[in-house]
Amino acid sequence: MEEITNLLSDLQTVNEEAKSTHSTKILRGLRDRMDSDIVALLRKVRRVKTRLENLVQSNVNNRGRKSC
Repeated sequence: MEEITNLLSDLQTVNEEAKSTHSTKILRGLRDRMDSDIVALLRKVRRVKTRLENLVQSNVNNRGRKSC
């Protein structure tokens, strides 16, 4: 989760930099950086989502079991 928070913070920083820049070369570089951060963020979020779904399914399965 900390990595996700860091990536979101980086995206916000790059967004602010893009607002204050007028050079097309710099904007392209910032856009590429944002794209790579978004791809990394989506990968991490999907991994977390899968783990949470597995945990929920495990909880559902365990609720159905009778205790000894």
